[in-house]
Amino acid sequence: MESNQKLNNRNRILVIGPSGVGKSTISKKIAEICNYEYIDLDVAAKVHDGSEYPKRGVEIIEAVERRNDGKTYIIDIGAGFQNQEALFEFFEERKSRLLCIYAPPDIAYLRNINRKNSYWENKTIDAYKECEYSEYRERLYSLGEKTINTDAYNTGQKMCAWIESFPLFGTY
Repeated sequence: MESNQKLNNRNRILVIGPSGVGKSTISKKIAEICNYEYIDLDVAAKVHDGSEYPKRGVEIIEAVERRNDGKTYIIDIGAGFQNQEALFEFFEERKSRLLCIYAPPDIAYLRNINRKNSYWENKTIDAYKECEYSEYRERLYSLGEKTINTDAYNTGQKMCAWIESFPLFGTY
């Protein structure tokens, strides 16, 4: 039963990366192309003050991992959830299912400040780098079995065409 559970859990892809690199765009497109179920952890956790977010996020991921419905899930892990250093072990245990989306900090920062209601909209690039590209976060990003490097502006049709040709599908 345990090996069956582990095999089933390989159908749960966790997408990580700094804020503004295209995690949601890419995750949604992969879900659409591959007929996967998309889960936005920020929305699913519905916790906006951050106090219960790590606990609620872990509960949601673990509940999805227990599902035995034959579906493949792609879970877009919000940047706030990734900030919790205590969760490094949680991610390390799942590294074979981690997909990291990555972009240079200056480009990801620009994308963030151009978003409506962005947390980073009135903050400096140094503050952004200190959080999103900290030593801990870089260690976390390096756990990913697969990494997609984007320039964070290459979205829309170009990004969709690129995703369709990316050899990720079927490898999980």
